[in-house]
Amino acid sequence: MKTLLLGLLLAASLAVHAYSQLPVPLTGSLCPTGYYRNNGYCVALNERSKPAVPLVGTLCPTGYYRNNGYCLKNK
Repeated sequence: MKTLLLGLLLAASLAVHAYSQLPVPLTGSLCPTGYYRNNGYCVALNERSKPAVPLVGTLCPTGYYRNNGYCLKNK
């Protein structure tokens, strides 16, 4: 029983990590660096892709920089 519970917790942890970079809506013709277009969204290429949010106005939040109409997190 302990082994089954441990396996389920590990699987849940891996699933959360695998989807930590959520797709962002495509706002123009380009996705941010490290993302590709898919059905109206920009999807992270891999786990090394920086978190992205759509650019609203002209400034990115603190800790982010502008890239193709999005704000990418500094790492």
